[in-house]
Amino acid sequence: MPLTITKPPKTAKKRVDASMPPLSEAIHATHQDGKTHAVAIKNLRVLIKREGDFWVAQGLEIDYSAYGKDIKQAKERFENGLRSTLHHNIEIFGTIENALRVAPDEVWRDFWKSTGSQKKRYSQISMHQVELKLAYDVAA
Repeated sequence: MPLTITKPPKTAKKRVDASMPPLSEAIHATHQDGKTHAVAIKNLRVLIKREGDFWVAQGLEIDYSAYGKDIKQAKERFENGLRSTLHHNIEIFGTIENALRVAPDEVWRDFWKSTGSQKKRYSQISMHQVELKLAYDVAA
């Protein structure tokens, strides 16, 4: 079963040595039938912190966040919501590239300066069966 693999351009610099943290990566592969897609997200940095009465899980290399009443719920909603967001991007645009936007500078500053929060790495592999809905078909 031949696949077409699309690797979005890497925005991070290459690792200089093994002591540096692993780079984040997103890979989108499409089967020749055009309906079966595999997506791998690797080593995405996620900041988990309290905001008022809730916890937020905020991706850095992919600007996506989810809230929950506790850490466990925030993590679950992040995982499920990111998978769903990627699925909808494939449905509408045929690619995940529009979802691959880095978080704003203030989120990165928060990541490096925050105390009392968790800094995690997140990876996922997901399969998607879609009937392509082009962006102009959705708007009609």
